[in-house]
Order: sequence, then structure tokens, then C-alpha cells
Amino acid sequence: MIDAITIAESGIQSQQKVIDQISNNMANLNTNAYKKSSMEFSQLVNTDSSNQLLGVSSHQYLDFSEGPLKQTGLPLDFAIRGDGFFEVENAQGERLYTRLGRFVTDEFGYLKTQEGYFLTTNVRVPENATSVMVDSDGTVKATYPGSNVLKEIGEINILSFSNPQGLELNSGGFYNTTQQSGDPEITNDSLIVQGSLEASNVDIISEMGEMMLAQHSYQMNSKILQVSDEILGIINNLKR
Repeated sequence: MIDAITIAESGIQSQQKVIDQISNNMANLNTNAYKKSSMEFSQLVNTDSSNQLLGVSSHQYLDFSEGPLKQTGLPLDFAIRGDGFFEVENAQGERLYTRLGRFVTDEFGYLKTQEGYFLTTNVRVPENATSVMVDSDGTVKATYPGSNVLKEIGEINILSFSNPQGLELNSGGFYNTTQQSGDPEITNDSLIVQGSLEASNVDIISEMGEMMLAQHSYQMNSKILQVSDEILGIINNLKR
């Protein structure tokens, strides 16, 4: 009976994590480049010879599947079509990775994120440039007054990881590398789409279905816990 209580309790805790995770996904439905998180479960088994089931444990992982692209018409908004990340550097010299390609220029024309993180390729838009164009391969070009000729001014790389699931989520849609993620490598398999941003990959219908299942499982485990507690009470009364 104690085992039933332990199993039910771990089930309740796991399903609460699922409910919290789904709620967070739904709250970020309209967050650009947001990657939904999901829970994986595994059984907890006693390490002695009994192999007795003790409950379940949970692990959160990020779904890096591509979200839909939405046009913004802004020349410094970039979306990635395919796998990979933009590489930026913060004020402390730390390199971070993101799929949110909304950039602006500083006072010298260098591309940076709205948080102030600069592209590591140090792309600089000249002050007198009349337009900026980014090819799908990341080549950055500009035109100047009195001419429609595009001149190359830099490049934007897309970097990929052998195991993106190993990346550590930072804040604001940025990620840190870990030993599990491996080192970043430039990829030529993905494309840059100028004038667009990647939307969240959260599917509201799917999340609502998962929420209903999680709530149902939570209620079932709560019922098991309640019944087990009542039976233990009866047993204790019989012993008196």
C-alpha cells in the first residue's frame, strides 16, 4: 500500500510538471522563434534484486522543429529555413545561439540583436547605404546613392549542432553550448529568408489535447492517493 502511495505521488508530481510546461507553451504561442518543450517519462525501479517499481521520473526536452515563417517586410529581420542558429556575442564575450533573427544597427552600423548582442561575423551596414539585401546563403549586400549596383559588405552564417537537444536554454530565446550539444559548425543546408521572422512552433490544438490528458492523469493519481490513504486508515484502525 505504501508503494501505491509512492507511485501515485510521483505520478502527480510528473503530471503537474506536464501541466506547467503546457501552460508555458500556450503562453508563448505568439512569441517569435519560441520552441515548445515536452516531457519524457521513465520508470523508477529499485536497484536491488526485487526490481520493484517506485514510480516515474520526467525529463523536459525542447522541440526544435521549424515554426511557420511570417513576413514583416523589415530588411533586418531574418528567418532560418531549415536547421541551425544565428551566432551572437554578448558584452562579456560569451557566444550565444538563437533562431530569432530580428536585428538592428548600432551607431556604427554593426548588426546586433535588440538585446545588444552582436553577430560574430561583424556585419556592418555603411552609413550611406540606401538598401541592404541578404541572399539566401547569408551574403550581405548594399546599394549606395546614385547606383543600383549591389556590393558585398559581409556575411551571416548559420551554425548547426550534432545534438541541439544538448543546448542549454538561456533567456529570451538564446542558447548556450554544452558538452552534450557539441561544437557549432557552419551549415550550408539551411537558408536565410530576409524580411521574415520564424513564428512559435506551438500547435494550440495539440497543446489543448495534451493538457486534457495530463489533467485526467493527474486526477487519476490523486484518486489512487486518496483511496490508498483511506485503506491505510482502515488497516490502522483494525490493529487497535
